[in-house]
Amino acid sequence: MIKKTKSVLIIGLKYKFSLETYYKKAFYLNGVKKIFFFSNNYYFYIYCFLRNIKLDFLFFPFCHVYKSRLYLFLKKIKSVDLIIVFKGIEIDKEFLLEIKNKYPYTKIANIYTDDPFNLASPSTSSPLLFDCIPFYDFFFIWSKKIKNKLNRKYKLYKNFYYLPFGYDYRILSIIKKKINKNYI
Repeated sequence: MIKKTKSVLIIGLKYKFSLETYYKKAFYLNGVKKIFFFSNNYYFYIYCFLRNIKLDFLFFPFCHVYKSRLYLFLKKIKSVDLIIVFKGIEIDKEFLLEIKNKYPYTKIANIYTDDPFNLASPSTSSPLLFDCIPFYDFFFIWSKKIKNKLNRKYKLYKNFYYLPFGYDYRILSIIKKKINKNYI
């Protein structure tokens, strides 16, 4: 998939050391020249806050703004081969269906970095996610145990993939040098 991919849109939290930032660098290092980033920082935190105080139904007006901003962003870039959503607990099924209808050749992937079954934590998962899972072309999860659980829950959906957490070897080598220096 990566060899054919010419453009990628990443939807996620935008911080200097967030996982999304490292994926952006990795795509660039692997030859993808057009990498776009749509920050969902505000929407993610608003959704989590409203879920925490049991008022998530009030997210609808924010969701409308979120969708509108993303559609305008997609219109500017015209086309994209792959959309990667990190977690996406604030995204609803209708939103994914609209994107699939407007951009039928675009693949949509979700990289889920938590336990989707942990609904007790507002920032870990949401009921919206379970409606969306079948509409992702790829759903990557960090745990084989959770992947098996998802396979049992969604018997007809076979696009679950195990994607363990990685690391940036350049940062690891810097940390090792500091540890060795301090140890000596």
